[in-house]
Amino acid sequence: MKKLGVSANTLSNWSTGKTLPSLDKAFQLADFLGVKVDDLYEREVEETDSTI
Repeated sequence: MKKLGVSANTLSNWSTGKTLPSLDKAFQLADFLGVKVDDLYEREVEETDSTI
């Protein structure tokens, strides 16, 4: 948390999806974890009306 400059509460909110990190924090988090920023996010696809 200190390396990212965020509180435990903020980190918890990111983990649970309550909030999302800013873009710069997302890059810092990805660097810290040794992953790509893409790996931090999961795309949600909404179902659409198939009659359209």
